Amino acid sequence: TRQAAARVPSDPMPPQSPPRVIARQSDAGLVSALQILATNVQLHADAPERLHEIVDRVAHRIHQTDDLFKFCPSQGELPLGAGTLWGLICSSPPLAAGVLLRRLFRERLGEVFDLSPEHADTVAFSLDEYRENVALFGIVARCREVREAYGQRGDGIFHATDALERLNELLRCAPPARLLTNVGCLGVTSAVYGVKDTDAFCVEADLCRVVLDVLLSKDCAAWPLACAAAGGQAAIALRRSFLSVLEIMGQIPAHSFALAAALEYLSSCFPHAFPCDRFQVHNGFWICLRMLSTSACGEFFEDVIVACGGSRMDEVEEVVAVHSAIFGHVRPHGRNYGSKVFFEVRLLLCHVLLFLFHVSEMLHSCPSEPPKVVESIISSFRSRFLPPLRNALDGDISGRWPAVRAALGALVTVAEKVPSLPGECQWLRGARAAFKEFAATWLSPSAIQALAQDGSDRLDPFASAAAKTAAPKVATMFNESGMKLDRSPEADE
Repeated sequence: TRQAAARVPSDPMPPQSPPRVIARQSDAGLVSALQILATNVQLHADAPERLHEIVDRVAHRIHQTDDLFKFCPSQGELPLGAGTLWGLICSSPPLAAGVLLRRLFRERLGEVFDLSPEHADTVAFSLDEYRENVALFGIVARCREVREAYGQRGDGIFHATDALERLNELLRCAPPARLLTNVGCLGVTSAVYGVKDTDAFCVEADLCRVVLDVLLSKDCAAWPLACAAAGGQAAIALRRSFLSVLEIMGQIPAHSFALAAALEYLSSCFPHAFPCDRFQVHNGFWICLRMLSTSACGEFFEDVIVACGGSRMDEVEEVVAVHSAIFGHVRPHGRNYGSKVFFEVRLLLCHVLLFLFHVSEMLHSCPSEPPKVVESIISSFRSRFLPPLRNALDGDISGRWPAVRAALGALVTVAEKVPSLPGECQWLRGARAAFKEFAATWLSPSAIQALAQDGSDRLDPFASAAAKTAAPKVATMFNESGMKLDRSPEADE
């Protein structure tokens, strides 16, 4: 009996086999997690708050990044995704894929993370294999290796433009409650304390934001210059991307942070998408101006001018009040919250004014006798933007900052005289250059210099020295990719 008792192990897990048992338990957990997620992705593809809850319940079964790419065998037919969590993400609808990426990558690995070379190659391959899934840009935006590879794609601008157009289609089908408000998925208490949908869940505006983050990254900064130099299909793709971003702004009026990223892209991209010395792009410009003047696309521009024009934007309290007027009540976080607010608000105003400078310069390069349709568009532009510009010219910000007053005065003057004499175009360019020079210093005062050392890059990310150096090589690649396309330039324009 004593010998029999000695043979009975007191510990159910023998000392020599824990790794193998733990591995089996881990694999079983992955298989069950994959099956649960595959089922609920199809059930709750349009309910991000519900899908987030389910992902939170099974996320603890995923112990490392390799688990996301590991094949999980199952009895019977393979679930959605062909047996891997990464395949499930790629095969899911964009919003559901965004939820999975946020919880399984971003919240586990951080806002910026690295992937092994084999996993980075898998992601790069998936961008082509699943072109319709715009949520995959969430990996591109946050993984350095993937973003660098994406910036070197020969068809990068064409791929990104297609993604923006798919985003517009997705937004047209989205529930208005998630587009017209940023608290549609949250309770009242959370909203009172400044929590937004985008703080807790992945919604359609987050998909827009990650695509814009990729386009504004240093790895893609040479694209607009390269498209302008290459011409042809590349230049057409750049204008399509510009108009798509402008249309996106009109569809997500409540998501101010995504709108700010869109504004940064439009302001910096404008002179490359619509150069004043190329009259063949005027048709696209009039489409842009009509959207800006008559649709919801221009409301954010107005809001920024109105909010900034009535403030001196000098003290922290003043800038925080403007920030709240534009972005709503936001939870303060981080040691540099005040400095970050300074930078964000001033950058917004600079982008709006520089954008309007580019618009005014294009208006003055048009023929002196525009047709009636063009006259109607110009009249709508004046009706929308002249009143807030005049109020800002008489407001507190002009009294505090002479350079801002000079820029507002120039914009008001040229808007009242469209079209004008050719000599005024040169004066307008000088006014824009003077304001841009002031803006580079205004964005980096001593109080926020440590935070915004790249202020000049954020002011015009597509005009950096690195972008200018890389542009010729990128232009050659875009030209070769454009020649392979079967599109007609006349149809695209």
